[in-house]
Amino acid sequence: NDNYGVGFPSFINTFRVEASCQLIIEKHQTLTLEAIGKEVGFQSKSTFFTFFKKIKGITPNEFKAQQNLV
Repeated sequence: NDNYGVGFPSFINTFRVEASCQLIIEKHQTLTLEAIGKEVGFQSKSTFFTFFKKIKGITPNEFKAQQNLV
């Protein structure tokens, strides 16, 4: 908490979202967004989408579109 200024759950979820961004870029043709969320540790699609939007300010679908992967 002292080193990063955030609680452990927030730190972990930020790490998971960043990892999911990399997977979206690398595996967008073979994995669904739901599968990517589960791969990085989120238990459900809705939880993944909620935290992704909270941390990145956009949805995973919008991120994918911004990367010209749609």
